[in-house]
Amino acid sequence: MDGQVAQHGSGIELRVAGEADVEAAAALFRGYLDFYEVEVADPDRPRAFLAERIAKDESLILLADAPGGGPGG
Repeated sequence: MDGQVAQHGSGIELRVAGEADVEAAAALFRGYLDFYEVEVADPDRPRAFLAERIAKDESLILLADAPGGGPGG
């Protein structure tokens, strides 16, 4: 699935996250956990969790790249 990209009329690119996107996906995931006030004992665990899911192709994680901005999920 890695590498699939769809373009929206507004210039937003929607793509499936791959191993190269772990840092960006982890930052978004961390924001999700913070928003819902989820306390994580090991601060590296959310990144490791996502890296493992992506490497094993066990999750479909979508990232949206907006023109002039970074990825969003």
